[in-house]
Amino acid sequence: MDLHMHSTFSDGLHAPEEMIEEGIRRGLRRIGISDHAWASWDDAAMPKERIAEYQREMTRLKAVYAGRIQVLRGIERDYY
Repeated sequence: MDLHMHSTFSDGLHAPEEMIEEGIRRGLRRIGISDHAWASWDDAAMPKERIAEYQREMTRLKAVYAGRIQVLRGIERDYY
């Protein structure tokens, strides 16, 4: 399993579905995508206006890939 991945919703290089497909190819049974939460001071963070889209997409992907790989949605939040 890999539970700490970032997608194109924040500073990752690949869309969540691409990452899930690669996880399946590599034999993972569980994958967690945990993009950076929106933060006004962080250029790598998810834009505030994409949070709902991220939630919907991850919920959709969890359903699409059920039975093939467990998809977990997370958020990485930094505090200073």
